[in-house]
Amino acid sequence: MIVGQNRDRNYDHIALFLARNGIQQFLDENSFPPNAEKLGLGLTDKALFDFIYERVKALRSKAQPYFLSTLTVGTHHPYQFPVTHPDLEAMQKHFDKYAPALRYLDLSLEYFFSKMQKEDLLKNTMVLILGDHGRHEGIGGSDAAARGSHFLVPFYIWIDPSLETELPTRAKLVTNIASQVDIGPTILAMNNLAPKLAPFLGQDLSCVLNINCLADNLVYVSGAHDDTIGIVNQDFMWLYRFKVKTFFRTRLDGKNPENDLTFLDSSSEFTNVNSSLYHIKRNMFGLYVTSNVLLEERLIRSKTKISNERAKMLPENS
Repeated sequence: MIVGQNRDRNYDHIALFLARNGIQQFLDENSFPPNAEKLGLGLTDKALFDFIYERVKALRSKAQPYFLSTLTVGTHHPYQFPVTHPDLEAMQKHFDKYAPALRYLDLSLEYFFSKMQKEDLLKNTMVLILGDHGRHEGIGGSDAAARGSHFLVPFYIWIDPSLETELPTRAKLVTNIASQVDIGPTILAMNNLAPKLAPFLGQDLSCVLNINCLADNLVYVSGAHDDTIGIVNQDFMWLYRFKVKTFFRTRLDGKNPENDLTFLDSSSEFTNVNSSLYHIKRNMFGLYVTSNVLLEERLIRSKTKISNERAKMLPENS
């Protein structure tokens, strides 16, 4: 795992958490060259990708499989990035600072990806791109849409053509709803590595590459930085904020925010046991209680103690 920040200062001891969950090596800002570009929350996305490029070259020289993950910060508030392209210069006065931040990441990723392909560093490789969350704050629209946008994250899978005989590689847009907890079992299944007994809350969704197997899928969401929970289906997001005791309904595509709905939890729609909204509330709260009990009783994350050597996760000299 490579991050362009300090392992402890910004991410609540993320290195320790990842050590307990199988990551063998963690590299943070202290592993980067002294002249690596910093701006905003940490290393710029371009500096991060340059460092990853060197690590991939080193890993591929060992002729064994590897898994490398990273986390960019340029598209996270306060959206600071170097203005290194005419597009970014033209977007400096954009009303939404998130838009040029996305463009900067897009340019950095394009440069990195093209360089990796040109040097044949992506052979026999799968590249997975997703966000850990959507944007934190809304620009325009309704309060419901602003809350919902936090949970809406696209997930991209790129598969090298060299794997076309082993993996389904058809270019395909899948618009079904899924959760981040589904990613682990899905990727293992695509690589024929799924264990018979798997410690995952999610499910294998690789079937969507061949058939529409998630037409009626539901997802439970829970905010890590606020008091929002919800249930998402193919059409709407139903969200609940404990602080204001209010339900929200918003569309997934963010369109027509004027039609978003807001209800106090004392509304008859949620107190009448014969109402369909009552059952949405019941399911939502049931998932909330269940997930928190599992976390508090440590029935999800491992209780295994790790050695001091693994907890430190010192970087290699290479």
